[in-house]
Amino acid sequence: MAKISDFDELFSLIDVIKAKTEGCETLEAAGSAVVDVVFGQFQQSLVLTRLFATLPYESLPPDYQLFVDRLSNDSGIADRITPQTPILSLIASRGIQRAWNDHRQSEGHLGIPLVSADFVSRIPMIARLLAEVGLELDWLHGDSSPQNSSDLEINTLSKLSGVFLR
Repeated sequence: MAKISDFDELFSLIDVIKAKTEGCETLEAAGSAVVDVVFGQFQQSLVLTRLFATLPYESLPPDYQLFVDRLSNDSGIADRITPQTPILSLIASRGIQRAWNDHRQSEGHLGIPLVSADFVSRIPMIARLLAEVGLELDWLHGDSSPQNSSDLEINTLSKLSGVFLR
């Protein structure tokens, strides 16, 4: 099973990711390159690798907006979606099942409006994901945005473990 046992291996993996993402023209292309590298390196111990980004609703591609519109209408939260509503967006996916290799085929996680703790807690995979990276749902006050986004970033990043590239 592949694992990173020292910083040299970690930096080597970061170098590979940087090389694969250099020149990517879209967030999706860069995301696909990242999950390809991570899944390829650790595929013996991974079943599914997904990469999410939080984007304002107005910045989403039309098919993502349509997904969010349907989800929010079905869930009774359509009136809470604004152009600035943060949407947890699935931008890349790799896994052992063929359908998992195209993030746009996701049946329930393409775009999750972060409008309230109550709404997000009804989506178990997303609620667990946020909890696992140290982001409790209490920052969601129902107004479609964190009360203090700089506090959110500091509180979240202090609890995250992972690889972040600049």
